[in-house]
Amino acid sequence: MDNLTPDQRRKTMAAVKSKGTTPENRVAKALRSQKIRFRRQARLPGSPDFVLVDLRAALFVHGCFWHGHGCRKQNIPDTNRAYWERKILTNQKRDRRARTHLNKRGWTVLVLWECHLASMKEARNQVTTAVKRATRKNSVGKKTLRQKLT
Repeated sequence: MDNLTPDQRRKTMAAVKSKGTTPENRVAKALRSQKIRFRRQARLPGSPDFVLVDLRAALFVHGCFWHGHGCRKQNIPDTNRAYWERKILTNQKRDRRARTHLNKRGWTVLVLWECHLASMKEARNQVTTAVKRATRKNSVGKKTLRQKLT
């Protein structure tokens, strides 16, 4: 049983943002601090949160609950549990399709999880690691920033 009225539930769900979240803002600040050029919300398969054009990399910032990270006990609501399980599974399938599609087009796909972006220090570390991963020889995209990072 839901502990909120339908009107309260509607307002709560309407407050959930899909763009401009705190983890996204931390990643943007970390990218800027490392002088890495990026675009937000580019029109690519899966709508990556950031596109690092020079690296030909698509960066996704995933919320742990919405994308089923499993970093903590899955706190799937007891109310309408089947819906939420199906919703998270559908999100994961869509994420896999987007990664595959982007890789086939020559893009390197990077995923940063919300739980790893709890502070600016963690965000900087995660962004540094992701950018290094994108510049490796076995990544899919071009490596034009390799000289800057080494």
